[in-house]
Amino acid sequence: MVVKMNDYSEELPKLITLVSGAKKNDCALVIPSADAVEWLDKHLSMLEKQTTDRFDTIVIGKPPAQSHPKLNLIIFSENYPLGSSGGFGIGQVLAYSMGYEYIVNSDVDCLPVSTDLIAKLKGRAGAEQKIVLPLSVSFRGDKIDQIGGYVINQYGICTRRILEENGFLYFNFFKGSEDFEFGQRCLMENKVAFEDGVTVSHKNRIFDYIALLKFRGNKHIYYKRSLVAANILLASYALRKIRLFSAFRYAFGAWFEVLKTQLFYFEYPDITGPVYEALFLDLGRAIKGNNSKIWTIAQTPQMKRLSLRSGSGADAQTVFFAKGKAGASATVQVASNLAKIISSKADYLEVDNEFIGQEGGILPVLMFFKPIEYFDGSTYAWKAGWIGKAANIVFTAAMSLFAIFVIPFSICKAFTLKYPTRLENLGGNLEEFAKYVEQFGRLQG
Repeated sequence: MVVKMNDYSEELPKLITLVSGAKKNDCALVIPSADAVEWLDKHLSMLEKQTTDRFDTIVIGKPPAQSHPKLNLIIFSENYPLGSSGGFGIGQVLAYSMGYEYIVNSDVDCLPVSTDLIAKLKGRAGAEQKIVLPLSVSFRGDKIDQIGGYVINQYGICTRRILEENGFLYFNFFKGSEDFEFGQRCLMENKVAFEDGVTVSHKNRIFDYIALLKFRGNKHIYYKRSLVAANILLASYALRKIRLFSAFRYAFGAWFEVLKTQLFYFEYPDITGPVYEALFLDLGRAIKGNNSKIWTIAQTPQMKRLSLRSGSGADAQTVFFAKGKAGASATVQVASNLAKIISSKADYLEVDNEFIGQEGGILPVLMFFKPIEYFDGSTYAWKAGWIGKAANIVFTAAMSLFAIFVIPFSICKAFTLKYPTRLENLGGNLEEFAKYVEQFGRLQG
């Protein structure tokens, strides 16, 4: 399909402004920097060690503080905060509009470990005409600590043809799930390849329920809202392709995310409200931040403590979660430990940073039963007593039934949206996004 540039190019200057640099190569690496200048300089310094210099680096946001003479840098400033989805999605559209044949997306804190990373990705993407994703890992010292998987925004590469055939990242989410939605959609089209021969480094993926509730910003709220919406949109896409099992799987994903949110975040309307908006595919409201406050309690000398640790040991006052287990054995061990914790006479649980790094996903379940002494010294708990918790379980069950009826309606609504973002609707999506970020900018003051 041939689409004239003026069908959408007039919308881009509303969002970003060229500061410096010009196109020299046929491959662009897009890095939304936001305000993370220290990470940006570290990233660019490592990038200078690549075996090829036949790529341009497009930075959207704050420019680097240091000089990087081996790189052809093109700097764009944000006219409004674009969010993570906007940074990557608008960057992808920008690179396409500039005529690049290969477009790579990367988080500012995702570092190129392999020096032949770009050369290998570009070679394979060109040969196979697929999105190629390198292996993402995290390090503890000099050793690999965690295998992160394959993520489009961690040096995933697309060809121009892929974008023309499959569309762009869905930047309308503003923050979160644009990588999940795009990757899953392309997987349905068998347009994704995984390259284990090169690696990138990204920080550990730790789910920390308490840190999320303490956080005053809007990042995690957007992420939860976007995940529900992404699953609904993907269900609609799967139906268009007559992939009924996939449609059911994504619809279930949206339903389960709503269920978890109501069950574990019911005391935090700043979080539950946006998730229910996503249930109806209503993403038009800008979110300022989290004003809900997690409840703390004061410990007394009479209160009994039970410690939770990763690893092994024989301390009677500690429950140990063994490292390295996976699958059924891990499930059995977690279930057994939860039974010990629930039946214990302890008044509160105490955790350390390592435990959260290994077992952070069960914090919501733990705090449902007992307060948790966090590693900042405070003890956090639900404000609701057992009657309130029981009432929430009943309400969650009712809400889960309600969601079963709403999700099919929202999937049908998705058919009326400009989704997925393709060349033929790109101008309209950019126009809507420009209005959204303008609204968000006014909200932030």
